[in-house]
Amino acid sequence: MARLDDLVTLRADLLLWLEDAPVDRKAALVAQYRATLAEIDELTPKEAEGDGIDEIAKRRDARRAGAPKASSRSQRQG
Repeated sequence: MARLDDLVTLRADLLLWLEDAPVDRKAALVAQYRATLAEIDELTPKEAEGDGIDEIAKRRDARRAGAPKASSRSQRQG
């Protein structure tokens, strides 16, 4: 994670340098800024994204977990 921390610090520094940079230096700083953002994105852990079906299954499971248990009387009827 040290590399990621360094990149985050570099990102902040690059923004400061961009504010004060002469016009002829801005293009190089912008290129470095974009490369830094891309590397931060690569190193940042991604959360698993589920699709719509996963979301529906999660909701269904939550409803079932909160549903009252069947009584012994209803189990004997079958």
